[in-house]
Amino acid sequence: MPIPESQLNTWSNRGATESSADAYASIKYALEKSDSPVANLDIDIYLQGSYRNATNIYGDSDVDVVVQFNSTFQRDLSTLDAEQLEIYGRSYSKATYLWEHFRTDVIAALNKHYGASKVTPDNKSIKVKTGAGRPADVIPALHYRFYKYHYGRGSDYESFVDGIHFKDSAGKAIVNYPKLHISNGESKNGIGRTNGAYKPGVRMFKNARNRLIDEGAIPDGSVPSYFLECLLYNVPDSAWTSSPKGTFIAVVSHLLDMDLSACQCQNGRLALMGPSSTQWNADAASHFVIELVDLWKNWYS
Repeated sequence: MPIPESQLNTWSNRGATESSADAYASIKYALEKSDSPVANLDIDIYLQGSYRNATNIYGDSDVDVVVQFNSTFQRDLSTLDAEQLEIYGRSYSKATYLWEHFRTDVIAALNKHYGASKVTPDNKSIKVKTGAGRPADVIPALHYRFYKYHYGRGSDYESFVDGIHFKDSAGKAIVNYPKLHISNGESKNGIGRTNGAYKPGVRMFKNARNRLIDEGAIPDGSVPSYFLECLLYNVPDSAWTSSPKGTFIAVVSHLLDMDLSACQCQNGRLALMGPSSTQWNADAASHFVIELVDLWKNWYS
């Protein structure tokens, strides 16, 4: 039998948000208080991930917080011609306060506020037991600029796409575009596109994934929430409707017909599938889609 509409409706609901707001406020306070080593720096502190994107479900845990330092930035100049590169070289001097320094100061600020036992540097983030709602994954990052053109400093003379740049524990550079991810998701969810059906649909499929993990149909960790949301972003707007049942059928049908290897991340800048640690394995994605079909056809409560 197919999955009941009542179950799909339940899966579409959003998880609690109060504890995530408390955790975010706690991290922000710890970094901006007067004795913080980064308090007087030009930083932006903002949420990313499922809580910020309104795609969190019951049981989602860590809150993702970006701490972005703006005075030092990394950049991609590949689109600039020789004249623009020469102008760029005169416009900006080499930075002396680097990502490594910033990360060290962020850790020091968190240690000072929470105590070192509550702060654990991890592969890509700093895990913090905030004691205020949920734990947090804090990512210290530099501003990143993908340049479109450059004829001097300032908005009248240069244009770039905003992103973030940080490193994993092995020193490998990672570039992402969390603000673009957020804005693109809000656009797809908006009036005239999916009319508010996209984000509830993402939550529905995240819960379906959890059911498949519980049943042993897919390995735990094989369908990370970020990759799943990016995959679903590639499904045409027409598939997302006010009917959870209709949405489930239409989305899975599109996924079965799509070339998953060509999918883009929700930020629209990066390829979703590939061999790097920041990309998804296309075989794992295909297996997930096949299991969604089986879940629909062979549902049991």
